[in-house]
Amino acid sequence: MFAQTFAQYELAFIMSIFARKPIVGPLMLLLAIAMLYPVYWFYAATRMETQFSLWVENLRARGFAITHGSASTAGFPGIVRFSIDKPNFRSPDGHWVWRGNAVHLGMQPWNWRRYRLEFSGLQQIQLSYPILKQTIRLVPKSAVAVLGIQSNGSFAEGEVTLRSISVMDVEKALVLFTEDMWFKVTQPENRISKAEQTVVSVATSIDNLLLPAVAQGPLGGRLARIQLVADLKGPLPKDITRQGLDEWRQTGGSIDASWFNLVWGAFDLRGRGSVSIDKSITPVGSMTADIRGYSKTMDALEDAGIMTGTGAAALRMGMNVFAKTSSADGANVLTVPLTMRSGYLHAGPFQILKLPPIILPSR
Repeated sequence: MFAQTFAQYELAFIMSIFARKPIVGPLMLLLAIAMLYPVYWFYAATRMETQFSLWVENLRARGFAITHGSASTAGFPGIVRFSIDKPNFRSPDGHWVWRGNAVHLGMQPWNWRRYRLEFSGLQQIQLSYPILKQTIRLVPKSAVAVLGIQSNGSFAEGEVTLRSISVMDVEKALVLFTEDMWFKVTQPENRISKAEQTVVSVATSIDNLLLPAVAQGPLGGRLARIQLVADLKGPLPKDITRQGLDEWRQTGGSIDASWFNLVWGAFDLRGRGSVSIDKSITPVGSMTADIRGYSKTMDALEDAGIMTGTGAAALRMGMNVFAKTSSADGANVLTVPLTMRSGYLHAGPFQILKLPPIILPSR
């Protein structure tokens, strides 16, 4: 009798819960999510593995040499984490090779258009382009990349952050070292080949670039900061060769920089402008530059014997006359129009230095 009464009471209690419609709806939704989410997560993980395999097959068909060790998937119930051991990537022309210890590709299960790559252990990027004169190796202490995909499946943007990058020659002698490097590329969803349209937008920042002794000048051996924000216009060349760049030039290709900053010793240049190339593949263009620290820079150039005599004195006097005080930081700022034409760099009416042509393979 007691058991029957208790069962009736329990049934009535359960029925009363389902009678509360505002509660039943959310409970059923949570139950459905709890049951379906594992299925969805493993489907997303399988899709990531499949997409990676298709990507490798596609690149191999285009001539890239790609090998890697074991691959595994983990992370349930959170970020889908696809790990690849010992990746090895070589371009068809052999101009660049990437070898790594491991790479981890992460994706939020609810966002299939954004991926995060973390590179663990030793990573080496070997560059053998003719313009470099010799093979060099880039070895970062850590590297992280974020990739975005358009709704049509094409590349949208990529962002790379490198820490403590050592650049070495074939004998493993240190050529360059920089603490931090950040690089971002953004591509419009609808690419237009017209010259006036932006094909790719780039932004980069390099902090504390240490130069080798042979490249250190009167301004010292450390570039505190290099920054660039620019739009690349005109149909991009398929190959970085003289023929490819000449075709880009003929279609109106240019690099329009909305921001450029170079800090080298006391010299602080901040500018904007547009750059292209002429028939001899030599840079041409114009830029408006705001220069801070010009007085100390002149001191360094005179101490090094690069600028001497009445010419240096006249230039210093002219700078002081045309410089203005910045309302932002109170520094003396010299605004100078820079132009690259006929193979020379000009600052206002003064010819500063000769510009060498860009050395590239013919085709």
